[in-house]
Amino acid sequence: MPPKSKTPMSAKIRADMFGASFDLPRIIEIELSKIVANPDQPRQFFDDDGLIELAQSIEMKGLLQPILVKVLADDQYMVVAGERRFKAHQLLSRQTIPAVITDGDIDEIAIIENVQREDLRPMELAESLSRLMQTHSYTQEDVAKIIGKARSTVTELLSLLKLPDSIRQECRTSDMASKSFLIELSRMDEAALGEAWDAFKSNGETTVRSVRTRKATPAQVKGESGKQNVSAFQRVEKSLAVALGELDKSELTMSADEVETITSMAKKLNTHLARLQSSITR
Repeated sequence: MPPKSKTPMSAKIRADMFGASFDLPRIIEIELSKIVANPDQPRQFFDDDGLIELAQSIEMKGLLQPILVKVLADDQYMVVAGERRFKAHQLLSRQTIPAVITDGDIDEIAIIENVQREDLRPMELAESLSRLMQTHSYTQEDVAKIIGKARSTVTELLSLLKLPDSIRQECRTSDMASKSFLIELSRMDEAALGEAWDAFKSNGETTVRSVRTRKATPAQVKGESGKQNVSAFQRVEKSLAVALGELDKSELTMSADEVETITSMAKKLNTHLARLQSSITR
């Protein structure tokens, strides 16, 4: 059973005066030996150096925010939010830790807290959302509302689960790849994906643009180049049409030098047009 504490009379008086409930969550001290970690905690991997730094901070300044726990049977508790703080207290060999008891849904609270803190790696968040959907039969729309994100964001995150297990494992334990990079990888076919991942690990190709270039087939690359050439050709054609139209409307007389200049320009234009036409029809 959770420790009992009486509501101070001052709290009751304030509740009567201001119309607020005095039955608010209260911070209690719980023995660490009675607390267990959440096996479905969204964050599955904890950086040792980060935990040591957190422990040192708690040692110097104290715990600024209590952990959140849920009551289990036999006078036991489970961490709902704040597992890093809990582990830091263990490192410090503390006997107790300040905590607040909650009756809320463990999975939802754990994910919400980590999303708000932006603590989770993209792969950890994707797997946690998937587990939440399976456990509660939630839709993507439901999950989006719970974590306060757009449905498109949830859809993109869940697409990371299409990646090979080997890549997923590496992304669980490190911050080596950004969410946008991994999303682009998930949209590639198996062969291109493997090449892009190898390039990323060997020379650090981490931009979305580099992934998209690898994802495009040679025909697509050539097609894009052709479109650019056609566009350039059309711009030149339009400019010439305007210029020739102006000449047709006027009664101009030209000197020999002007005629020679125009003839030279026409030759250069023919050369450029031939080269453009050749690249388009290849």
